[in-house]
Amino acid sequence: MIEADNGAAAIDEALAGHPDLILMDLNMPKMNGEEATEQLKNQPSTRDIPVIICTAYGPGPRVDRALDAGAVEILHKPFKFSELENLLRKHVPSDQKNGAVDGQQNSTANSTETPQFPFQAR
Repeated sequence: MIEADNGAAAIDEALAGHPDLILMDLNMPKMNGEEATEQLKNQPSTRDIPVIICTAYGPGPRVDRALDAGAVEILHKPFKFSELENLLRKHVPSDQKNGAVDGQQNSTANSTETPQFPFQAR
């Protein structure tokens, strides 16, 4: 997991780390989530990374602009962990769900169980 505390840092981290998915807040300092998403989608090396916008804003112009910028989903706060998990299952490549993540093999990779994501609470 890579963290950034503002939109400009999120772009730098994404360019350096090429994550499988970006969970981006809409309201951030220095550069908001819609601007950061737009810049990521204009970069050849990051344009295919799915961006999920996390926001307390309801439907409206800000959310619409984030989708127009290239976000694949909007996750409205407060949200249930199961909602986030469903979006991750939908957008994280299947080889990441069932295979090695950060050098660790998922224990369900060769089973019929539902794959689990290696989440860590902070």
